[in-house]
Amino acid sequence: AYRILIADDQLENQLLLGKLMEAINFPVKMVGNGAEAVERFLDWQPHLVWMDRRMPMMDGIEATRRIRELPGGKAVKIVAVTASAFIEQRDELLNAGMDDFVRKPYRFNDIYDCLSRLLGVQYLYEATSAGMETEAVMLTPDMLAALPAGLRAELAEALQSLDSDRIAAAIAQVEPLDAKAYKTLAHCVANFDYPGILNALSPNDGTH
Repeated sequence: AYRILIADDQLENQLLLGKLMEAINFPVKMVGNGAEAVERFLDWQPHLVWMDRRMPMMDGIEATRRIRELPGGKAVKIVAVTASAFIEQRDELLNAGMDDFVRKPYRFNDIYDCLSRLLGVQYLYEATSAGMETEAVMLTPDMLAALPAGLRAELAEALQSLDSDRIAAAIAQVEPLDAKAYKTLAHCVANFDYPGILNALSPNDGTH
């Protein structure tokens, strides 16, 4: 199995990516800054690194440059995880030696697609309901604010566990309470936009 290193200073991002990698049976290790990423690369030799752009002590760009200079450092795949959509920053990331990048808040299918491009990993996706409407509706914190606290907590835990049955059960409880919120949540789940739902559930948790 491919060894995956996650370098991100935000615990929530570590856990989301970590659970996603574990769900496809990839061994995972996590670090909170670029200096730790360089050290862990040396002693574990991962096949791919999810590298946050901004981290304390050493940022993702400097960590990538240092890893590339180490034995085996030219073979590892390094993917920038960044909140920036600017072309200039994309070029900066690629020029630093990164192989690809995904934007925050990322969609889970973006992560899967990136793994497929860089490692040749193939997946079998479950078909979604043929009757699912494809019109995108923006999920906002206000849509979920009126839901019972217990249901909000259960939905968040279900998403973080990546348990599809548990997620479906939690969302089903929303339908009789708010049909519009239910439809929007179902659309997000069908598109693997779990981070988008989590952000709407916890709008005060900042990301960078």
